[in-house]
Amino acid sequence: MKLKDIETQEYFKLIDGEYMKELSSITSEREVQTDFKVAYLILHFHISGNEEGEQEKNILLGDLFISILTGRLTSRDRGLLRRIIHRISHCHSQRIMGRAVCYREELLPLAREVAYAKGDL
Repeated sequence: MKLKDIETQEYFKLIDGEYMKELSSITSEREVQTDFKVAYLILHFHISGNEEGEQEKNILLGDLFISILTGRLTSRDRGLLRRIIHRISHCHSQRIMGRAVCYREELLPLAREVAYAKGDL
């Protein structure tokens, strides 16, 4: 199955299921584009709560996030990281100012763009 054949919402569900079953599988080689997996990890890394059981998930997710940042990133991945971090920072500043912001909704257009991108960002 190619990423371009999957709607963005369905892709989030697909990766979310994979993530909950086995965190390590996210960083393995798959047909799914690495940059999109990076986007998903960063998204969850920034919006994970501190509810019961969440702390353990955050530690594992933090390890994956660090391994991606210190791994072999393509220029496309680096460009995507910059754009996602910028978007998350914007969402966070809006939330601080008391505005309701949904990170997932804010990042969906960027995720769609990445999914269908041809060439470098």
